[in-house]
Amino acid sequence: MVLVYVMKREYLFPTLVIALGITSMILHFFLFERLESVLLMAILLILGIWTIIDFLKGVTGASEEIVRVLMIFVGGVLLYFGLHLECILLMVMFGTAELIEERVKELAEHGLRKTLELMPRVVRVIEGEVVAMKDVGDVKAGDVVVVGRGERIPVDGVVVEGEALVDESAITGEPEPRSIGIFNEVIAGGLVLSGALRVRARVSGPESTLAQIVKLAERYKERKARIESIVHKFSRIYLSMMLVLAAVVWVTLGYYKALIVLAVGCPSAYLVAIPVTLLLSLSVYARRGIVVKGTRPIEAASKVKVMALDKTGTLTLGDLFLEKIVILDGRFTENNVLAYAASLEVHSTHPIARAVLREARRRKIRLLKISDVMEVPAVGIQGKTLDGRRIFLGKLDIMRVKEHLPVEYTEIEGKTIVQLSVDDRIAALMVFSDRLNPKAKSMIKELKKLGLRILLLTGDKISNAKAVADALEITEFYAGLLPEDKVRIIEELKSVYRGRVAMVGDGINDAPALAASDVGIAIGSLEVAGESGDFVVPAQRIRNVPFIIKFSRRCMRAVMENISIILVTKIIALVLGLLGLLPLWLSVAVGDDGGVLLALLNTIKILRAPMIFSSKS
Repeated sequence: MVLVYVMKREYLFPTLVIALGITSMILHFFLFERLESVLLMAILLILGIWTIIDFLKGVTGASEEIVRVLMIFVGGVLLYFGLHLECILLMVMFGTAELIEERVKELAEHGLRKTLELMPRVVRVIEGEVVAMKDVGDVKAGDVVVVGRGERIPVDGVVVEGEALVDESAITGEPEPRSIGIFNEVIAGGLVLSGALRVRARVSGPESTLAQIVKLAERYKERKARIESIVHKFSRIYLSMMLVLAAVVWVTLGYYKALIVLAVGCPSAYLVAIPVTLLLSLSVYARRGIVVKGTRPIEAASKVKVMALDKTGTLTLGDLFLEKIVILDGRFTENNVLAYAASLEVHSTHPIARAVLREARRRKIRLLKISDVMEVPAVGIQGKTLDGRRIFLGKLDIMRVKEHLPVEYTEIEGKTIVQLSVDDRIAALMVFSDRLNPKAKSMIKELKKLGLRILLLTGDKISNAKAVADALEITEFYAGLLPEDKVRIIEELKSVYRGRVAMVGDGINDAPALAASDVGIAIGSLEVAGESGDFVVPAQRIRNVPFIIKFSRRCMRAVMENISIILVTKIIALVLGLLGLLPLWLSVAVGDDGGVLLALLNTIKILRAPMIFSSKS
């Protein structure tokens, strides 16, 4: 394992420092002082070359470079005054600390990519009458893959044959296995506990939900939390104070105790432990199927006090079905109306579009060619047929046609109703029904337990909004909102709750409100919602919304605890060192390396958070 590390530049220099330090220690005990001095000078030279290379490549910040320069200075002074053993122990401790820090950083940064290990490398694909073995990267949309008991589903897709019990906890955080059957959608990474499936891939292997989670998280991980910037600024001020203190101590108490101040006062512990804590949290979110765009949203989510939620596709399943078509113009039949509507909606991703197209497929409706298609969020979609007819499908003022309905108004009251107009004349009404997400009520209860003020914002009519609000025990709701209305409400909330407003909604119509909020949580497929919000939660996984708030609070609490741990260990080591109770190398071991190790041990509890939260949910 050590040989593998040495092959990497990040591990090469600290490994050399440790190896030469241990060799120097052996020479010291056998009294080879001249050779020992040569090796110590070689260590200091290696540290200098290491610092210059990293500086030229821009892989370290100014604070990290100053830390190494201080170590070179302290080591050089010890060597000059003949304190060889102290110099050796200091260099070995420093090299060991750097090696540990680099390893922990690598584990944190690659934690996201390790999520991809849930994906099988080779899959079985049906080709004609035979089953062929293929690399998962070669699987294309439309291919049918075979998944047996004990295997992980390699692609996002739809089950075309078989039944199985699937454990998706590694991807979604849901502790209960899901019963999967024909026509059910599945996501890559789920483990088949029993049964077998044939899955038609919806996208190619590299474009699966799991792969996109990692891709998006990697893209945005450089967005740093404000606390990281504060720590870097603090470390520079802290270091300046230590330099001044070291100068005073040199004059009053001598060079040796001044070197203790310099060595213990290095801010490297802060610069390692805090970013690593936040980076580890990104991998925890990824294992729950949540994309986080950098560490900045984690800090923001920990402060949230009010949360606004969209209705359709968030609190409801968003999987509308066409309940009935009400003909208002006798020139049209239901199939005529459905043909016009489906021909428009094939250009849309709205939940109504999916319901229309699903019914059109069921009735085997032939689509028309439509040009000049334009969709206006929260209003509707329009276009023109080849024979010049203007078609519009969208919002309706039901009171305009209430008296002319061929059915009782109570039959469609409270439902989602859109009008289909042909050449500005209403041809028919299309009535859709939606169902509450079965997990919405428990989600709202969890959010309330977290002390959040909950609001419902929807573009739907007031009767539908009230029905959902009453069912979920939400006391505040706003209906009939356009996207700009939602933005206005979010801005008003932000003026009261400064930096503490979250918005939860889909990544399409709610994109402006998500962008306006302090924390945007986009619900939906990664293809659509991937560019919206600070957090992206796959569709139908709203249980993860309370987890985002709970875990961000836990993470930021760990950050503050780590800052306190490091500060206390440094003060203890500094006081004991100045009192002469600890030698220099042991002061460094306690105050710098000890602080880092304690902070990292404290950070480990973050990795247990998903299990804790799942058991409480």
